[in-house]
Amino acid sequence: MSARRNVLIIAAAAAAVVVMSSVGVYYSVRTQSHPTATKVATVSASDRMKAIMLTPDKLPAGTQYQQFSVQSFAAQHGYDAPQGMTFAPASCLQYDQQALGNNPANYPGWVQFGVFPATANNLPAQFSNYAMSVAGGADLARIQTAAATCASGTLSVPAMGVTATVSLGTYTTPTFAGAKTLGITITTTFSDTTTPEVRAAVLGQCAIPLASTVSDTSACKDAAMKEMVNTTSDTRYAAYVAVGDVLAAACVSDQSGADQMLATLYQRALTQLGK
Repeated sequence: MSARRNVLIIAAAAAAVVVMSSVGVYYSVRTQSHPTATKVATVSASDRMKAIMLTPDKLPAGTQYQQFSVQSFAAQHGYDAPQGMTFAPASCLQYDQQALGNNPANYPGWVQFGVFPATANNLPAQFSNYAMSVAGGADLARIQTAAATCASGTLSVPAMGVTATVSLGTYTTPTFAGAKTLGITITTTFSDTTTPEVRAAVLGQCAIPLASTVSDTSACKDAAMKEMVNTTSDTRYAAYVAVGDVLAAACVSDQSGADQMLATLYQRALTQLGK
């Protein structure tokens, strides 16, 4: 999904499609309560996408996260680059937005950003994920094509004297019945002279994008600092799945974690699709 997601993830998270608004997109759930009567309940596309989001029981104990509707996130400029950051080409930051017509707010959906308490190597890890409703189904080939235009890009933060390289690639994701999947790697490499504190400052501010809505962001900063102490390169794995009208994505710093999150999103998407 976007500035914060791509520097993470991220998004965090999220095709040649027909644009649709966040209202008026419904499916019906029918329950038989009487042999001659059928009750029909309508559920909005936004509510279906929200139900796909990972819930506390699907996350490690101690995980901190925030979630927003796509429309709310966009209205608060959540998809814009953090102030003072410049990406070149723009696809290094917004490849999936470009594939969605540069206006993700037109798609009913939800995004999550947060920090796991620890990873397999005993370090905290930033993560993001999203689910959007895309009429006719998302075209993952368009996302891959957009990402390919940032095989060798840059991330500049003049106020910090930082210029890092950004490289997007692909990796093999698990396959799921009736779905299409795609894996994107997002690698940010800093110069040897960039201190761990500066590297963490660049990455840490993107852990939870709307920090003013979060009561405690110290875990996010701590996660970035610990990740960047012994390395100048940061790689995130963004995994995508398209099934029915659902486009879901998960991004985290280890491949197995991204794939596991994606598998959970896929299963939750099937539930919302009635499969």
